[in-house]
Amino acid sequence: MALDNAEVLENLTKQLVQVQEQLETGRSTALRLQGAIEVLRQIEDSKVEPEASVDGGEVESTEGQEG
Repeated sequence: MALDNAEVLENLTKQLVQVQEQLETGRSTALRLQGAIEVLRQIEDSKVEPEASVDGGEVESTEGQEG
């Protein structure tokens, strides 16, 4: 019941093709995730920056007028 070399070679070749396809799918998914993460970070950063500069600007100008 032993497999001959030709059968083993064919099976290994098929497995390699399947694994390469899975790797490509994984790479594509990883790139999409990275893009989504970057977009969401930019959105969150844009929400934080205007609030921080408005609050910080008001405090600094008020303190400067008193002193």
